[in-house]
Amino acid sequence: MSVIDTAQESLRGLARTFKNNGDRPDLYRLAAFELHAKWVDLGAELRLLQLMVGAFEARQADIKQPANAEDLYAQNLIECAAAWTANGGSILHDFCRDHNTAFLIASSLAFDRYDSRLSLLVLLKLTTLMPVVE
Repeated sequence: MSVIDTAQESLRGLARTFKNNGDRPDLYRLAAFELHAKWVDLGAELRLLQLMVGAFEARQADIKQPANAEDLYAQNLIECAAAWTANGGSILHDFCRDHNTAFLIASSLAFDRYDSRLSLLVLLKLTTLMPVVE
């Protein structure tokens, strides 16, 4: 199993957790708190990969009115992933390797040493927007 496949499975698991606990609105912020140290230790390249996988998985979602920075970044990543697939792309691995607009946005977030919290919140937002496969 590749790193991309592993990232995809872990995000799908987290998406299921969010869906199955929809009655707990605090879960999103609790996850951010619990995962922050691991997110920082993950390293920028793996954070980038997670963001790319999250964008690809959530590419059919729509954020009607972004309420904050993480919503806006998530919306941009989703739109980039949707545009990439509309232009003939269809394979997650290719999307993650392509230096497209989503890659540039995700890189900016993933390599920001001063605000790793924002990139984690963007990933969690993307995860909440992913379709859940049972």
